[in-house]
Amino acid sequence: MTLTDTSRQTVQIVMQFIQLVVLLVAVAGIFVTIGARNERLAQNTEEIRNLRDIAQSLATTTTEVAITNQDQDRQLSSLAQRLANLERHR
Repeated sequence: MTLTDTSRQTVQIVMQFIQLVVLLVAVAGIFVTIGARNERLAQNTEEIRNLRDIAQSLATTTTEVAITNQDQDRQLSSLAQRLANLERHR
């Protein structure tokens, strides 16, 4: 072997090593991207769960308020009738 052949082999080895490093960095980048995406999905899932719970509580509260309003309307109507009866008997 001559010096040129040895130099070529050295350059080839260095190039292969650089390609290997670039490939490893790319694969690591893919795993980091997938991990970040999975983390975002987990956060979104938790936020959606929280929003669902809030919506459910809001629906329950709205229903309870509507029922309470109906009860109050009935009570007010009853009071109005009783007052009307009192006014008539005066």
